[in-house]
Amino acid sequence: MIKYFFVLLFIVGCQQSWSINEKNNFIDRCENQKIWNEEFTLSQKDNFCECILKNAIELELSYNEFLSENLNKDEITQILKPCID
Repeated sequence: MIKYFFVLLFIVGCQQSWSINEKNNFIDRCENQKIWNEEFTLSQKDNFCECILKNAIELELSYNEFLSENLNKDEITQILKPCID
């Protein structure tokens, strides 16, 4: 399942000074990925997606940097680790 989270990271994105539209787009795309099975509630999806969004913003990644799929392993870990129980 973790590999799907990495795919998710590369599909959705963020920006250093994020616009509301970019944040909403990120959350919408994240929550609607095919990685989620029926066991996940909308609340669980939202919490996970919000966590990724928050961590990516804290790393000061631009929207284009995030979408470029050029994140290093440390950046990926910093984004995902706090979001995975």
